Amino acid sequence: MDLNKTIFLMMLCVPMFVGAQTLTFTDHEPMGNMRTQVTRQFFRFVEQESKGRIRIDHHWNGELSSSYDAYETVREGTKADMATVVPEYDSQRMPLHQLFKSFLAGPSGEAQVALIRKAYKTIPELTEELHHAGIHPVLVATGYPVGFYSREPMADLNALKEQTWRTASFWHISYLENAGATNKRIPWGERVSDSLRSGAIDGIMVNIDSGWDIGAHRAPLTCWCRRNFG
Repeated sequence: MDLNKTIFLMMLCVPMFVGAQTLTFTDHEPMGNMRTQVTRQFFRFVEQESKGRIRIDHHWNGELSSSYDAYETVREGTKADMATVVPEYDSQRMPLHQLFKSFLAGPSGEAQVALIRKAYKTIPELTEELHHAGIHPVLVATGYPVGFYSREPMADLNALKEQTWRTASFWHISYLENAGATNKRIPWGERVSDSLRSGAIDGIMVNIDSGWDIGAHRAPLTCWCRRNFG
C-alpha cells in the first residue's frame, strides 16, 4: 500500500437520519480494483449495521464526477452526498495533507494503519484542515505503489532522460522533469493506452492498479519496472 496516494471517502455534511436514508456516492475509478472493492464492501457493512436504515447508491468510473471535481460535486449537493477525494487533486483546500505524498518510502500493513491513526491523533492541524473545509472523513485509504510502464525494457530509471512520459500527479511531474523526461498531458483513459501503444509517449508513471485498469501492461514491447514509494 502506498502512503503517497492517501484518499478519503468523505461527506461535506452529516445528515440527520429519519427513517430510511439513501446516500449517493461517486468515485472516479472503475469498480474492480482493490480499493474500489474494499469501498464497496465497506458500504455493505454500513447497510448491515444500520439494519437497512442507511443505503448507499454507488456510482463508479467518473459517472457523476471526475476526480478533480469530487469535492465541488458533493458541495453542490445535487448529484452526490459522498465522494472519494484525493487530497492532491484539491491541494489548495488540503495543503497539509500533502504531507503523506512526501513519503518516498513508508510503512506497510499494520504499521501503516498505526501511522495514519497516530498522525490524526497527534497532529491537530490535520483534523482542523478537514473541519475548515467541511469534510467529514468516513473512510481513509491508500493506493498501490507507483509503477513505471515503459515501451522498452529499462535497466534503471536513468533511462527516463530525454523520454516523453505521461503522469497526472504534480509530484510525479516534478520527478520526471528532474530525471530529464518530458511530461505529456493526456486525459486518463483509452487515449493514454493508445498513445503508449502507438509510441506517442514512451511510458506512463501511475499507480500499478490504474495502469492495469487501462491495460498498459499489454501494450506491444511494454515491460515495467517499479519503484516502491510507500
